[in-house]
Amino acid sequence: MLDALGARPWIDSGRRVGVPNMSAIPRALAGGMAITGLRQVTAIEGGPGAWRLRHVAPQRPDRRRPKEFTPEEDGPFTAVVLALPAPQALPLLAGPAPHLAEVLSGVRMAPCWTLMAAFGERLPLPDSQRLTGGPIGWAARDSSKPGRRHEDECWVVQAGAAWSREHLERSPEEMLPVLLEAFGKLVGGALPPPVHAAAHRWRYALTEVPLGAPCLWDPVLGLGACGDWCTAARAEAAVDSGAALATAMRAK
Repeated sequence: MLDALGARPWIDSGRRVGVPNMSAIPRALAGGMAITGLRQVTAIEGGPGAWRLRHVAPQRPDRRRPKEFTPEEDGPFTAVVLALPAPQALPLLAGPAPHLAEVLSGVRMAPCWTLMAAFGERLPLPDSQRLTGGPIGWAARDSSKPGRRHEDECWVVQAGAAWSREHLERSPEEMLPVLLEAFGKLVGGALPPPVHAAAHRWRYALTEVPLGAPCLWDPVLGLGACGDWCTAARAEAAVDSGAALATAMRAK
């Protein structure tokens, strides 16, 4: 699949990346599909063979919904699959399938604070490195990937799970200088002034305690869930989980 989608090796032959960016892979997979984005599903209602989804536009922190606001609804659907982090899928399944929600309650996922920064000069670091025992867990020169502008100096820096959990509820504005300082220590001193820098929090980034099964599917209800959290903290695990769920659905 990666060969067909034009993914190319990076760092070593065992790692592939999308070209010219990572979104090239899901965009190619989504070709020909009718996809509605920027909607937050708030409830699964109805029953087997006729499920309906209630959804709203994602709420911005600086904008409040009016009290009379009513979520939109779509359906009916024969089946509903949740390709979400387990903690987000759990409340959606709690009403229509409490037994599936109960299974999901055992999954544990760790957060990750991430720094994305660009500089006007090259930093004296390898293109990718994993670290332990400090705030930073992984750092990579994003501009070294195939198909990128190699004259740029762009970095993605991910904090470790324990450190991210310690700072989980702090704002991106608070965390940006903290992450830049931690990254600067890897360089051995102060960083050059960044051309661009932003901090982002993934509340559910890494699987710590997986489900222990390739997917979750109830053929009678037509409800299921899949994701990397089913087996391991790897992108490959997410692909395997989706394929396993598709196989289970076809066997209905």
